[in-house]
Amino acid sequence: MPIGLEILALNGLYVIVPNRPAPWRDGLIGGLLAVLSLEILKRLFALYFMVFPAYQAIYGALATISIFLIWLYAC
Repeated sequence: MPIGLEILALNGLYVIVPNRPAPWRDGLIGGLLAVLSLEILKRLFALYFMVFPAYQAIYGALATISIFLIWLYAC
């Protein structure tokens, strides 16, 4: 269900936001590819922070800020 909602949201962005008309089929393809790449990125990001927990040891509670900024950059 969440992946379906992500696909619909990105499809809507890709079809409605551009200044020129965009076909729904192209928006759907773009939404599918974007969701697929975001899901892969989420899994790799979680794996990285499970294997290398140095951020928590070094920065403590402030690690949340650096992790958030890294996630924004990755997206």
